[in-house]
Amino acid sequence: MDEAAQLRAAAIPLAGTEPDLPEGDLVPVLECLSGARLVGLGEATHGDHESFAFKQRLIRTLVREHGFTLVIVERGVAEMDAYDGYVTGRTDQLSIGEDLYPWVTEEMRDLLVWLREEHLSGVPVRFAGMDMQSPAGLSLALGLLDEASGPVPDAWRRLAEGQDRPDSWHREALKTWRDTPAPPLDPADERSRWICLLADTFRQWLEVRVLAMEPDSKPWVLRERFMAENALAQLERFGPDTKGMIWAHNSHVSSCDSSDEGYHLREVLGTAYRSVGFAFSTGRISAGSVGSDGKGDWRLKAHKANPPPEDSVEAVLERAGLDCYAVDPGSVAALGRELRMRNIGAYCDESWDHFSISCVPSECYDLLIYFREAHPSRVLPGPWVARAN
Repeated sequence: MDEAAQLRAAAIPLAGTEPDLPEGDLVPVLECLSGARLVGLGEATHGDHESFAFKQRLIRTLVREHGFTLVIVERGVAEMDAYDGYVTGRTDQLSIGEDLYPWVTEEMRDLLVWLREEHLSGVPVRFAGMDMQSPAGLSLALGLLDEASGPVPDAWRRLAEGQDRPDSWHREALKTWRDTPAPPLDPADERSRWICLLADTFRQWLEVRVLAMEPDSKPWVLRERFMAENALAQLERFGPDTKGMIWAHNSHVSSCDSSDEGYHLREVLGTAYRSVGFAFSTGRISAGSVGSDGKGDWRLKAHKANPPPEDSVEAVLERAGLDCYAVDPGSVAALGRELRMRNIGAYCDESWDHFSISCVPSECYDLLIYFREAHPSRVLPGPWVARAN
């Protein structure tokens, strides 16, 4: 059987990406995810509509039919609490801002509105973050401790006041944090688990900042481990039976090697963690730009996505001749070798190598979702973005 025929034989044809489509075609996809407690949903870019739409489609089905109740996004643990407040009805106002960039999109807004409707109808869905790239967790933790009239270390209050300081402050702050005993909190209590997680993200932020000061360091590898730890902590925060989904880049949900978040999740959860990668052949995406001065311009606008080279995952998947399908990469010999794969972050320049990573798909993902053509995510107008044309 030739490569194209093998792909077509293994392919799970999909009706499309839009969330409101009937769910019948997803049955074999869900069978591949059976037994999962945590499902990592990737994206090749941070700005293609099809990935965002299909992830929402899959999230809806996992919530309605399979008892998943937690969506964890690649954004700040503390910052996402406001969005969880909207989902759970603590507030009626949904304000999508910089803290959700680059998912300042209609697709993410629609997901949040749908989650709120589910929660208010009695389904206990929640929305949470897993990143630690800001110190905001400590201030929120202190506020919760004060509300509970709990003991608060004086050192924590001092540290919360001094975040924009020289490198020497961050090193000393990390030492102070390590030398200061945490307040006594009951791990059996959900509120206490939440306070512990928030406070710990401050320590993580410090560790990443301090490591980044060292020559030839790789702070992003530490970030991957911390995001895995925080995703697992979010699961436990809501109870041992909680099942969740991660919304992040392919490179985070992948379990290729020890530098990937998905690798750490697989180490802890085993086959109860499943990773779903996304790929497309051609089209356009939303992303920030690089200006003529070489500096990043974070206004989101449409960029052309470069076509896949012959030695890429996308080129292999294109050979099936299908517009939209899922496939277990372990069932296709051509996906068991090292290939390049599209990898675009929050910024895009069409002169860059859009296929900057290499991987063995069968070792990285339990499923791949492929669609032939991508369109830009539907960016919400705001002071921080430019509408994609």
